[in-house]
Amino acid sequence: LGPKIGLNLAGQFKSDYTVPKLDIAYGAALNIPITRGLSVQGEFLVSKKGYREEYNGKEVFDELTATYLEIPAMVKYSNFGVNWGFFGQAGVYWGFWNRAEYESSIDGQNIITELYKLNTSFDQDGYRDIRSDFGAIIEAGVTYDNFGSGVLALGVRYAHGFVATGEYQNPPADFKERKNQVITISLTYFLYL
Repeated sequence: LGPKIGLNLAGQFKSDYTVPKLDIAYGAALNIPITRGLSVQGEFLVSKKGYREEYNGKEVFDELTATYLEIPAMVKYSNFGVNWGFFGQAGVYWGFWNRAEYESSIDGQNIITELYKLNTSFDQDGYRDIRSDFGAIIEAGVTYDNFGSGVLALGVRYAHGFVATGEYQNPPADFKERKNQVITISLTYFLYL
């Protein structure tokens, strides 16, 4: 069992927003051994996702920070050497969109920040936000086991959502279902129980 903190590079699949949004993920991880080298790992995370759209560099931008409560579950393979080792894991995650903040700048100086109101039912434009997220995870990394009384793990994870972040009652012809995709670089410190 141990704490986890990471840096998210977030975006949305099938989106026109191509600039990665940088933010954080943090929480805890629990790894349960099954046999030598094989284990299952569950986590509880607060993960900040969303998108960033820029014009002319940072002079004009729109950014949505979507905070998700997320529970990943994975099967993990680990190979330990002397002090150093490596691991690979794959699985699924479920997330719940808890809150969001919208930030924009028009002239590079006047930055507007406001709480984004989540629409759980269709609004006057026939659009609503989908708060549940579900997707797949793949991760690889290295471990160092001569760090105090535990194991330090550095991982690079890719998570790809299967559920769109929003929907229209009558979708426009050019509407694309945007789905979360995140690359996370994280540190986890596992303490032996």
